[in-house]
Amino acid sequence: MRYLPAAAIMLVLSGPAFAGPPSDAVRYFYRNIGSETEPDNRDRFTGLARAALDANERVANGGGEACIDFILALDSQDLDQNQIDSSLTLNETVNGPTATVIADFTLFRQPHEVEWSLQQVDGVWKVADIASRTGNWRLSGLRCG
Repeated sequence: MRYLPAAAIMLVLSGPAFAGPPSDAVRYFYRNIGSETEPDNRDRFTGLARAALDANERVANGGGEACIDFILALDSQDLDQNQIDSSLTLNETVNGPTATVIADFTLFRQPHEVEWSLQQVDGVWKVADIASRTGNWRLSGLRCG
């Protein structure tokens, strides 16, 4: 019987990582670098961000060259996970069903700032857009295909 409370806690903790605060939805992508474009993560996105990722996948699957050829979370093609882990800070602002999470980190001695716009959909925080404040691009503005 003493195992029952532990099992209940494990069930609660095993829920989707993006059902908590908005920063949890963003932190997932810094723990799983490069997974933004993976089809298995498409449900973590909504709106124009999801449409851009779907278009990118259609072009790539059709034999074309994908228009997203960099790591969105990093605004870079290169990665040093140790630098990300040691320098990443996430600052969130929630306004009802929308939120903004600013990811600040250093990569190869260069400061980076990535803005994540989130929308709450059925109680779950989903990424509605990603924008680089240092690289001057926005996921919803990328045109694929």
